[in-house]
Amino acid sequence: MAQINKINKHQIRKILTRHIGIALGIAFILVTAMFIALYVNSANRQNQEVGGSYNNGDSMGMTGDEAFGEDGASGGLQSGSPDHLAPGATDVNDLANPDDTTNTDNPHQTNNDNPSDPDDYTNPDGPAGGQQTGDSYGNGSLQSDPDQAQTGEPVRVAYLTFDDGPDRDITPGILDILLEEDIRATFFVLPYQGLDDLYQRIIDEGHEIGNHSFSHVYERLYERDASRFRDDILRARNFIFDNFEYTTTSFRFPGGQQRAGNGLNARLEALREFGYRHFHWHVDPDDWRVGRTAAEVRASVREQATNHVRNDREHVIILMHDRYQRTLDALPGIISDLRELGFEFDIVRNMP
Repeated sequence: MAQINKINKHQIRKILTRHIGIALGIAFILVTAMFIALYVNSANRQNQEVGGSYNNGDSMGMTGDEAFGEDGASGGLQSGSPDHLAPGATDVNDLANPDDTTNTDNPHQTNNDNPSDPDDYTNPDGPAGGQQTGDSYGNGSLQSDPDQAQTGEPVRVAYLTFDDGPDRDITPGILDILLEEDIRATFFVLPYQGLDDLYQRIIDEGHEIGNHSFSHVYERLYERDASRFRDDILRARNFIFDNFEYTTTSFRFPGGQQRAGNGLNARLEALREFGYRHFHWHVDPDDWRVGRTAAEVRASVREQATNHVRNDREHVIILMHDRYQRTLDALPGIISDLRELGFEFDIVRNMP
């Protein structure tokens, strides 16, 4: 009898152990599924907020087989610092609303061209200068403050740059503020249909248009060899020149040049061949971030710019996006703060 009880207890223990294991496995699966559901829901909400500003019927988009490129890489919107939310355009005749996909990784790194010099944000070997027509405000060169010259204080220059535009709702307001403040800025644009008047206004009011690629699709720009990168950059250059007789000479890598990884040198060679200098940034207020307020954007620019002043940096490139209302709302305060810190303003192609 004792032997039977011993066997029964052993069997019961085995059964309980098995069921406990099964229960724990089910619990793990349920918890994992819950976290996945929360993540997907959060991503969808983010896409709805940042993607909505692109779905105005004017943006470029990929259609058909082109949406996946030669190697099946997906197109659509991509973000780094969503500079990096832009349509995955491949043909100026393709009109479609882009699919909304975003990344949340942070591309903010220093220049990979010269790792020993984190302050170097441009390609020192690239050609200087630039060509444009219809510039009613001259070449955008810096007008020095005579009082500063007399006191011997260094002339600090801030380069306001706006990525991923133009945007029908935001860019006109940005241009109005810059016109009122008598400031020239650089717009690293993407190709859109139906916004010719905005491109032309940027040019006519003396600002610089920079090349920010045609597709803004990381797989197309940074994977494999540089051939598709070269094609993409040329298509963007031709889009601006063919429509506005304006030659772009400044370039910004979508997501930052560090995304090119080991292929950076080949892409820099292509840019030199095409007559481009490339420009990273010193100040990034994360104006693209969902939930960011105008006050936070302004405070971030001021804090970062102040740090650069303390480090005696005289030239500071500021990254923003002319796609967000918070950027538009923050801009007057940003300009006021930068002037208070002793900065003047210029376009990046005039950067030494």
